[in-house]
Amino acid sequence: MGVPLFVHDMPQGVISPVLSRISTEVRARLMGLPLFVATEAERRALARACGPEQRIVLLEVEIPDQPRPPTAIYRRAGRVR
Repeated sequence: MGVPLFVHDMPQGVISPVLSRISTEVRARLMGLPLFVATEAERRALARACGPEQRIVLLEVEIPDQPRPPTAIYRRAGRVR
C-alpha cells in the first residue's frame, strides 16, 4: 500500500501509495493523511482514485533513466586466517 510514515507511533502520512490497493475502505483511512509522491503522473492518478479532498504532496525528485551502479565494491569472500 506504500510506506507509512509514523511519528511517536501516530500515522502522519503515506509515502508512494500503491494505486491498485486503494479501495473504498483504504480511501477512507487515508483521508486525514497526506500522500507523498515522486512524480506528477503519480499525483494525477492518486487524485482520480482518492478524490479532490485528499492532500497529495509532490516531492520533486530526479528519477534517472539509468540506475546508478552501487557505490560499494563487492569482492568474493576469501578465507579468514
